[in-house]
Amino acid sequence: LRKGDIITAVDGKKVNDASSMSEQMAQYRPGDKISIEYDRNGTAKKAQVTLKNKVGKAEPVTADTKGVAEALGGEFADVSQSLREKLEIRGGVQVTSVERDGLLAQSGVKEGFVITYINDRPITSLKDIDRVGDSVESIDGVYANGRAMRYVIVR
Repeated sequence: LRKGDIITAVDGKKVNDASSMSEQMAQYRPGDKISIEYDRNGTAKKAQVTLKNKVGKAEPVTADTKGVAEALGGEFADVSQSLREKLEIRGGVQVTSVERDGLLAQSGVKEGFVITYINDRPITSLKDIDRVGDSVESIDGVYANGRAMRYVIVR
């Protein structure tokens, strides 16, 4: 599937709106293989897909599967418009707290740091940080004083 595709049916059951899509998908689990019917630029198409969890694996999320916030040991917020303008950046995620024993603290990241890249992938908002998964190798960004930093995670 691509951005802009419109899903019209899941396993032969019609999908009319986001609510019916959520209802249909709630019946399945990561690893399930399902048939998807969709519209791409006015052309009806069909595909077999294997569902994956939010970290990209075909297995249910367990208590051991960490989100990036938990993996990093911190809390985050979208960067304000005024700070983006001051730092001349398009977006980013600001570290609002650092857990004492977390990966951020161990790497030397301080509160207020604005993350602009994780694993060389652009981070423009909280949505981007959730897509990273729990395997973090490098963090790039800038402090409010304009000091740019790259942290390489060593485990």
